[in-house]
Amino acid sequence: MIEVVFAVVVASIGVLAAASVVVAIGIQLRRATWDTDGTLAARSAIEAVMRAGYQSAGSGSFTIQVGGRSHSVSQIVTVRAPRLKHIRVSIVSPNAKDTVRFETYLAEARPLTGTP
Repeated sequence: MIEVVFAVVVASIGVLAAASVVVAIGIQLRRATWDTDGTLAARSAIEAVMRAGYQSAGSGSFTIQVGGRSHSVSQIVTVRAPRLKHIRVSIVSPNAKDTVRFETYLAEARPLTGTP
């Protein structure tokens, strides 16, 4: 009888360990999905600013759709030099625990000088 009880205890410990592994895998999968979507959304926002050009670059908040999900984007643009803007894009995860941040600089094109 003691052997049966011992076998049941060992089996239940194994089942609990397997269940915790499954839960940990699920958490990591959600985290990886968030990291990927957040990175794609931030990169998309940076690319949109670069396509719009130096004069159109400005601060603001907006939403980007990535992977069928909406992501809130916060964009801060500061002028660092007469022809240089610093762009910081932040995307906060739905649970507000994680943030993806991308930063870049955007330079205004200089006019070409005449040939000597």
